[in-house]
Amino acid sequence: MLFNFTTDVSAGATGIELGVGGAAHALMLARIVSARRSAARQRPADLERFRQIKSARPDPAPR
Repeated sequence: MLFNFTTDVSAGATGIELGVGGAAHALMLARIVSARRSAARQRPADLERFRQIKSARPDPAPR
């Protein structure tokens, strides 16, 4: 993100160009944060389901 900003500034980007680029980066950051939060809420449910499946499965025959 910083690299994009420094190249835009050094290339003489206008305020509108910087604003659009900044908005795109802000939207992407919001999407990443949202996805991480969603995944964090889902993990306990996935773990519980895994434990249920594992406990319901019969032990394999010894070799």
